[in-house]
Amino acid sequence: MKAQILEFDRRILAWHRSNETSRRLDAIPGVGPALATALVASVADPKAFRSGRNFSAWIGLVPKQRSSGGRDKLGSISKAIAICVACSPPARWP
Repeated sequence: MKAQILEFDRRILAWHRSNETSRRLDAIPGVGPALATALVASVADPKAFRSGRNFSAWIGLVPKQRSSGGRDKLGSISKAIAICVACSPPARWP
């Protein structure tokens, strides 16, 4: 089991090093190769998010916002998505 974990870590790191977006995300404090790789694999088109806040809500870092008629309505924080993003492997291997 430990050998398999080490092999997956090696493959994730190799994929991370080959992907420019993943390396750029890794430069953010608190984001390492595993999280950067998971984010790149999970988000097909970052331009689909209108703002950083929308992206943060999608991964579960801030409450979802539903506003209407000038009234702000904040929803719950979705921790399940944040956990899923942090644990998901890259979409394709090198």
